Amino acid sequence: TINGPGANVLSVDGRDQPTESRVFFVFAGNVVRISDLRISNGFSSGAGGGVGVESGGNLTLNNCLISGNVAESAGGVYGENGSIITITNSTITNNVSFVEGGGVSMRGGTLTMINSTINNNEAPLGGGVSVDNGGAATILNCTITENGNAGGTSGEIGGLRIISGSAVNLKNSIVAMNNISGTSIADVGGTVNSQGNNLIGNNNGAAVSLPAGNPNVNGDFVGTNAMPLNAMLGSLLNNGGTTSTQALMPGSPAIDAGNNTGAPATDQRGAIRPQNTTVDIGAFETGVPITSSGTGTGSNVNTTLGSVSVTFSSVTQAGTTTQIPISPSAAGTLPGGYSFGTGYPAFDITTNALYAAPITVCVQIPGMIDMTTFNTLTLLHYEGGVLVDRTSFRDFATQTICASVMSLSPFAIAENLAPSAANVSVGGRVLTSGGRGISRSRVSITDQNGEIRFATTNSFGFYRFNEIPAGETYVLSVQHKSYQFNSQVLTISEDIRNVDFMALP
Repeated sequence: TINGPGANVLSVDGRDQPTESRVFFVFAGNVVRISDLRISNGFSSGAGGGVGVESGGNLTLNNCLISGNVAESAGGVYGENGSIITITNSTITNNVSFVEGGGVSMRGGTLTMINSTINNNEAPLGGGVSVDNGGAATILNCTITENGNAGGTSGEIGGLRIISGSAVNLKNSIVAMNNISGTSIADVGGTVNSQGNNLIGNNNGAAVSLPAGNPNVNGDFVGTNAMPLNAMLGSLLNNGGTTSTQALMPGSPAIDAGNNTGAPATDQRGAIRPQNTTVDIGAFETGVPITSSGTGTGSNVNTTLGSVSVTFSSVTQAGTTTQIPISPSAAGTLPGGYSFGTGYPAFDITTNALYAAPITVCVQIPGMIDMTTFNTLTLLHYEGGVLVDRTSFRDFATQTICASVMSLSPFAIAENLAPSAANVSVGGRVLTSGGRGISRSRVSITDQNGEIRFATTNSFGFYRFNEIPAGETYVLSVQHKSYQFNSQVLTISEDIRNVDFMALP
């Protein structure tokens, strides 16, 4: 199991290797799960420049980006006969194969793809996805677009290629805008088992299981060679989440045209489905209230994103910070003793600004909650495949909970069902020498093992740390660009509310 910090943060890269440089290979009898990672620039003179899975191997990719890989067969991901591959919430783009399956090639194994985007891959046979040699595939709420082959010849398939003897079940998916030169068979080639509510741009190469119609008897929207269907998609961009997606433009026939039965509860980004009464076709769900704001340079830079506030301790290159509401279940795995509860928010927060940690993230809880319930709430942060409690401050008056973290990724509000009796809270105020509260001061508490937690003061200078193990000695310090403070060393055995800091003259 490999849990990365995010496909937009960390890559395993095969670039500049002197010989064969396939990034991952899964041997027979092994079960491999890779999440939140970019797999890029691999090369294989055989199959699978990014990832190869031999017969008897089992691979799961989740929240991954597979990009820039090259191979003789299957530039991105390759499965041999008898292999099992599952791809969820991932983007496979800009991979090249010299034979078949620019993005993905399954030769006799079993492939499952959910909430994933296959875009701008290249191969003579099946630029996006190729399933042959008796392989089986289930494709649900995926977007397969703009794949093809420059210089292709008649009869080749740009999007989804299925060879006789292979079985492909397709539901709630877009296969459109794929192209290759020299042929009009661009999107689908071979027999597709429609499970309903697909959008096919050009059905010229598909069997009669995808008859033309808008919609047809299966609920599919299908274009023809003479009249291709325009899916009305945006470019591959950061639309929230850690992998790029293609947004549905206003008026797209894919909007509210899917089938709710069996559809995933979130889209590729983790946004809740459906936003209206019916899910959209493809990997992207429209109507999600994404909030973005510019983030300037300097120290203690604050960016407000609706009910979320992000304060960077330092920003050296300006950018844009974005939050997107997601389903709590899509934020990560809860630690023991915690519950998502009902109605508490979760967000995926990203930025392209260049910053230094720590970061303080604050979330205002919707509605009014009584103090007893409020004191059980925590702000959890996704780290290495699991959610970690990073709560550093609570303010009941404003219903706000803050966390101090070292990176951005999904955050979720959760209830601590059984807070430890051995843990206490420590708080106080940071003041000028004249007794005025100082906002946006960074307060740190360091334990006997050298582990550090951070909190940022609110507009009145108050700070607070929760879930501090009692009976230990701690060093508390304050940093601010305009003031200096003496540190304090305390042995803490109970809740403390008056650990105040007054600026030196």
